[in-house]
Amino acid sequence: MTKIYFVRHCEGEGNATRRSQTLYDGLITTKGFRQCEALRDRFHDVHLDAVYSSDSYRAHVAADLVAEDHGLKPRYRKLLREYSVGVWDGLANGDVRRIFAKYLEHNNANPGDTWFPGGDTYDAIERRAAAILHEMLEEHKGETLMVLSHAYMLQILLNYVAGYPREESGRISYGDNTAVSLVVEEEGKLHIEFMGDVSHLTPELQRSFSTGDRAAMDMPTYGLDLNEHRQLLVEMDAKLRQKRGLPAQSEEECVAAALARTAQNRDYVTFFYQLGEPVGMIYMRRHEALDDEHAFAEDWYMDDARRGKEYDLQMLGHAIHTARKENRRYLAIRKPDNEADRLMVERFFFEEIPGHSDLLRLDVIPPACQRPVI
Repeated sequence: MTKIYFVRHCEGEGNATRRSQTLYDGLITTKGFRQCEALRDRFHDVHLDAVYSSDSYRAHVAADLVAEDHGLKPRYRKLLREYSVGVWDGLANGDVRRIFAKYLEHNNANPGDTWFPGGDTYDAIERRAAAILHEMLEEHKGETLMVLSHAYMLQILLNYVAGYPREESGRISYGDNTAVSLVVEEEGKLHIEFMGDVSHLTPELQRSFSTGDRAAMDMPTYGLDLNEHRQLLVEMDAKLRQKRGLPAQSEEECVAAALARTAQNRDYVTFFYQLGEPVGMIYMRRHEALDDEHAFAEDWYMDDARRGKEYDLQMLGHAIHTARKENRRYLAIRKPDNEADRLMVERFFFEEIPGHSDLLRLDVIPPACQRPVI
């Protein structure tokens, strides 16, 4: 009997900030790291002969912890990477839904004919899943493995094992972050013992936004267009300044300050919408006291109905993504001075900036694998 525990990666940046993240590599969250520790503890007394993983950071950080706990060296495999969504990788989910609606409609209506502009097709993913599965089965006959991979890759792999028609792949549940599925080969036959088990996760470590209309929670973003946003800019700027205890600016002052930001980078003034209504705004700029390694998210506004409920994490995701696009190493922010901002910032591993007691920074570059990727 050969056993393979297939495990979805921990909560990554894309999960928390609701951004498309497949081959695009991002950070893991503090919640994600706790999920990894819970997974390690779950398997502490389970014999494992090998640990395989995608080389994406959100996958291999759990593989590293489990492998170390078992005295093993993790094996990183490109074939275990997530599918590629091509040109929309890294975009906010809301922008994917806004800009690429026809592709999403096609993929939702035709699960066996999934394809992405500039990315993978269902056929390509299925061939890759079958190849890595049979490679591991051949090399590890009679052994027990753990394999860390990604949601859609695991869904197609498990669908292949189950033998369902590809049109019915939606019957397969890949589960929450770090969810465990067990595939067993016995006498040459494969079957799924269980899928998507998260018994190792306490309720607070399980998925947020697990119910309701998730599409409605994804906020599209809009850069500053004064023909469209002049009044909105003035209104949100006044609310933001009120939040900081500052007097409101005149319309001319507000517009001039915004244009100075967008002259540095068009993404430095960005509005967030939900269900067609504007609900938030973020300001970024270059900080005169910080070097070129730092991007600076100076301030943000989110309406009261959504603050502190993880919607504002989408604004933080925009800031992190913008810092990477500028080839910065760090994203700097002000230290939180309210509970909603504190909750948002604590989802990531921010640190104090030496010599700047009022600022925090986040290293936006994911750590690389420490072993060869094959």
